[in-house]
This record gives sequence, structure tokens and C-alpha cells, in this order.
Amino acid sequence: MEKIAVLVDSCCDLPKEYRDKNGVYELPMQIAYHDKTYLDRVDISAEEVYEHLPVEIPKTSLPSGESIEKALDDIAEAGCTHIISISVSSGLSGTFNFLKVFLDDDDRFTTKYFDTKQVAIASGLIAIGAKDLIDAGKSFDEVASQVATMIKHAVVYFCIPTLTYLRAGGRISAAASVVGGMLKLAPIITCKEDGSYTIAAKARGMKKVKR
Repeated sequence: MEKIAVLVDSCCDLPKEYRDKNGVYELPMQIAYHDKTYLDRVDISAEEVYEHLPVEIPKTSLPSGESIEKALDDIAEAGCTHIISISVSSGLSGTFNFLKVFLDDDDRFTTKYFDTKQVAIASGLIAIGAKDLIDAGKSFDEVASQVATMIKHAVVYFCIPTLTYLRAGGRISAAASVVGGMLKLAPIITCKEDGSYTIAAKARGMKKVKR
């Protein structure tokens, strides 16, 4: 009998109703301020990070090796034999490659790991699809095949009111940020095939974006 777990990182923005489901495990990213490091969605919420941005822009880093080992131990203790691992784009985060090392080295499970080439809820929706398939009684191979198809067709667009934080995180160039700020451009951002950011369109101000 196959018992399948879904393993995600916290950048997938998986909704709480799915994080709380049996068989779903989330690895917290690390959010580091000058005086303390927090575990994403464990010690600190997204709302708290946003509120503190005018004071300090934190650095983010991968889930720790200890948190990965604990998650895998928890999955084994729950009797799971198979893992569907879903990560945000390897073009924006090293989580996929770091986690792959642990999964390849753990012979307790049969594992399929997926680089979604997407970010945030776009990755989360793929994980939701995987969990729904598992709950519907689909086999491990069927779920893995469907996840690969979902990734192939996934696309996300998002808009932010300022480029400051993408520049601070090294996601866009300083020049692009300065020009965008001077012209008050609100870029609509998506992910390219390699999983890195690209600007799909630009609007003069957030009001025009919402139209």
C-alpha cells in the first residue's frame, strides 16, 4: 500500500486549510533580521514581515538541514512510503537543489521532486492539486504525472507598488528599480521558462494595473 506525503516549502504560500491536512508537510524558510532569525510561518507571519519592511528588509535563506531531517522523520513516523516534493523556482531559490540532496540520500521513501519554476501561490496551487489527487485515491505515479502536467501549464502574474524590495533581494537591477520609481511604473511580473522573474507589462500606477 502506498501512503503518499506532500512536502512543500513555505514560499509556496500553501493555504492553512491545506497545511493542516494529514499528509502535508511544510518546510519553513528562514527570515533573518540583524538581531534574530525566524522560521517563516512558524515564528513570524507574512503580515509581520510586511509591517516591519519600512524599518528593516530581512534576508531570507533556505530551510535548515535540521528542519528537513525533522520533516522526513515525521513523514516516516506517519507511515508514509512515498513523497511528492514541490518547491518554488530553483531560478529564485536554492531550496529545490538543497532538499533534493536530502531526498536522494533517504532510502525510506520513494520520492518525486518537482521544481515548479513558479513562486508563491502558483507553486501552492500545484501542491493543492497533488493533495487533491492523493485524497481521490490516485496512485503515486498518477499523481506525479499530473503534477508534471500542472507545472508545464502553470503561469503566475503579480504586481507590486514598488520595486525597492525586489532590488534589495537582488531580483532586479538597481537601474531598473530607479527608472521604475522615477516613472512611477507598476510592473506586472511573471516567471520565465527558467523560473526567473521577467516583466510582462508595465502600467503607470497601481490604479491602471487594477483596470
